[in-house]
Amino acid sequence: MELQHLAYSLLEQYARQFFLMNRREPYRNDGRHDLWLRVGGSAGHGGLWAVHVEEGLVGEDFTGRRWEVSVRTPDEAGEAAATERDAATRDKQREKMRADEEAVLEAIDAEVERGIPGATLNRIELATGFSYGRAKDAIRRLAEAGAIVETEVTVRGGHGASQTAKGYCRDPD
Repeated sequence: MELQHLAYSLLEQYARQFFLMNRREPYRNDGRHDLWLRVGGSAGHGGLWAVHVEEGLVGEDFTGRRWEVSVRTPDEAGEAAATERDAATRDKQREKMRADEEAVLEAIDAEVERGIPGATLNRIELATGFSYGRAKDAIRRLAEAGAIVETEVTVRGGHGASQTAKGYCRDPD
């Protein structure tokens, strides 16, 4: 809210100062309130602050309530929000990498169940639907972590010919 939202309310004749509050984010019924506080008056004073209120949630035994307030400048609030967004992005990337690694391990296990000692990069790409680079990155991370090791795998070529190729299997240790 801005002072203009109070136009023609006769408030300026009654109170020569104002406190306006708005939410920075929609309330999610979690006991957390992120607010903007705009303050000002007829003497020309004023400012804008980001207010965060933690009030907690009432438990079955009526505990859990608290009142913790922090006040920041808009710049500080923006920096904190950017840091939180960056952390959330990193967490999402880590989760995607873990899911990729799990898919590669499942592809390797499927090949072992078929009686093949390991899975080639090509078989991993086919089983997971990953691109070459995505599969290779997941394999590299798993190898660096010691979860898989390189092995030789016999694959069939054209006209039934056999050849050895580099494959990957779980580390037997």
